[in-house]
Amino acid sequence: LLCLKQADREELATPTSPSLPPRIQVSPQMRPISTLALAVLALVAACGVAGLPQGFQREVVYQGYSDPVKYLFLPDGGVLIGVRDGVVLHAPDFTKIPLFPTEYVRLDNVNTDGERGLLSMALDPNFSQNGYFYVFYLALNNRGNNLAGVTISRFTYGKNINNPLNTEHIVWSLNADNPGPYHYGGDLVIRDNQLYLTHGDKTVPGKMQVNSFSNGCVFRINLDGSIPQDNNTPKANKACWAYGIRNGWRATHDPVTNNIYIAEVGGNDQFTAAEDLHLALPGKNYGWPLCEGKCNNPRYAGSCDCSKHESAIYTYDHNNVNAAIIGGVVYRGTMLPSEFQGSYIFGDFSRGFLKYLPLDSKGLPKGNAVQFDDASAGVFNIQAAPDGSLWYSNYHDVLRISASNGQNQPPQITLAQATSTSGSGLPHVVQFEAAAIDPEGDFISYTWDFDDGTTSNQPNTLHTYYVAGEYHPKLTVKDSKNNKATSYLPALEIGELPDITIVSPANGTVFVAGAKLDLVAQATVGGSNLPKSSFTWNVVLFHDDHTHPVKTDIKGKKKLRLKVHKKGHNFAGNTYFRAQVTATSPQGVHSSKTIMLYPQEVFVKLVAKPAQQLPSINFYVDGVLVKAGNEFDALVGFRHELEAPAQVCGTDGQLYDFKRWQDNADEGRLRKVTVPADDVTYKAVFVAAGTTCSGGGGGG
Repeated sequence: LLCLKQADREELATPTSPSLPPRIQVSPQMRPISTLALAVLALVAACGVAGLPQGFQREVVYQGYSDPVKYLFLPDGGVLIGVRDGVVLHAPDFTKIPLFPTEYVRLDNVNTDGERGLLSMALDPNFSQNGYFYVFYLALNNRGNNLAGVTISRFTYGKNINNPLNTEHIVWSLNADNPGPYHYGGDLVIRDNQLYLTHGDKTVPGKMQVNSFSNGCVFRINLDGSIPQDNNTPKANKACWAYGIRNGWRATHDPVTNNIYIAEVGGNDQFTAAEDLHLALPGKNYGWPLCEGKCNNPRYAGSCDCSKHESAIYTYDHNNVNAAIIGGVVYRGTMLPSEFQGSYIFGDFSRGFLKYLPLDSKGLPKGNAVQFDDASAGVFNIQAAPDGSLWYSNYHDVLRISASNGQNQPPQITLAQATSTSGSGLPHVVQFEAAAIDPEGDFISYTWDFDDGTTSNQPNTLHTYYVAGEYHPKLTVKDSKNNKATSYLPALEIGELPDITIVSPANGTVFVAGAKLDLVAQATVGGSNLPKSSFTWNVVLFHDDHTHPVKTDIKGKKKLRLKVHKKGHNFAGNTYFRAQVTATSPQGVHSSKTIMLYPQEVFVKLVAKPAQQLPSINFYVDGVLVKAGNEFDALVGFRHELEAPAQVCGTDGQLYDFKRWQDNADEGRLRKVTVPADDVTYKAVFVAAGTTCSGGGGGG
């Protein structure tokens, strides 16, 4: 639902709205489409204009594979689209919208669990001569070479290559050290004939400042896979060029200033979290989990140090509202208005906006960011096309934003909807309705494509479907100067829907860490059981108003095991799993069933003794700052690492040394705990060191 804010999309997916399927369904078993469904259809149709300034247009470039993560625009006018499940698609002309790309290469060794997968691509600087392009993905360990983790491979593009997979050459790899399910970054950019790869904390922030671990590094590698001799960080991995990045999901290189920009997705504590934009600089420590935002951020007083940690060049706080910055591009095109040129364009996955940030001649911010779109919920990749338009992705689509820039503007579609008018059976009649306006008042024409080989030039028309299946109707509106706008309706399911039952677990099942949940489904059509090849599973972890993929497009299974992780990404806040199974009939008709699974949680609190002198010292939970006395919710059975400070200045001006944990005197100040079944308080005991100190507030 492209026009909906993320919060609205989540609301439609919760148990309070179980009647709204992911597709609008028309079948002999159901009543005519509901008013709510029609509203959703009309809202999707209006995406061409919603949220954008006058003179801008939004259109769908491509719909198909989930998670299109990167686009490579080729010198011959073609485009490669990288998909997280390991597929690289190819379309011969990026201007022929909508695109109908074909598979160019499918990688056979991609790990897509959690947020792993094919995450980025980059063109070789000499692509026109050698055809090289590079792919960053997380690999499985199934080739007998211990390759199980971060991988950069080189492929050769060519129209006469029969099997592009055979051209794969592994440039550089890193065995998975301390892997968690999420936050792998990462983006791949090339500057001065060197590869730069942003990596995340892999949901193990406590290892970020440990030199033996490479979590959170920005890696710099020569194009041949060798390591530059002038990489200079304290990290043991010599490919690490800078570090301390929580999750550098998107990065970009600006060839005019030669700057590399990294957008760092902020933390989950809505009181302290910030979304940051960084300049990539050699040897720098960007501070996570000790810092977010500017290095003098008062919310990180006592841990963030401007003498050690590099400040963000631009930042915005959560202020108790979720956010997730999505880095974009320094715009150097001419299609968009002049204020965009030389500005950094970025978005926010959770808040659903696109903004531009003016930059000076050195590439540093020179003013406030300006919002130009508020209808881009779920955005997770932003790039500029050679024609100056902006392309961006959400979970299912690639979209394009263009601007007339003073030229004749295309029509604006204000209504495109479909309503079932048949009671049951085939043939099946659907009412299509459309409306549009033209900014210049030009004559406009309508074309409905019903996706069954037939069309109509009437804006409002009845259409009869005679064959069961899934159909993807679209509306195209043109003005007298041949400018056009296109709206894609949600899929129409014509025919008998599979009747799905999720046998187990029950909707609302509560889980603990380490639980093994067997998801089992069955489906029938016309009284006959569907085979396992008919089923596709998707499992998503919802966290407040953003999501993390857990299992994506798992096909050919009636039974899927979901193992709840015991460490890494915690379950604090509003978290739950959404498991959805889709069944496909022999006629290609789809239906889906969804259940929610909820964590069994307790409250955990850390305090210091003596409490009066040490009321608010800084503890760390999994490397993230937690103030004494602040409780957090935790999943029963989950494993956390707690850290108390070695010394702290009390409110009485006395220095205090850590002595022990009250519940376990044998544990040091850094300890591992498993969350019990009841609320728990962990108390760190300190003793006076016999020395005075200044600046004491008991804050640590």
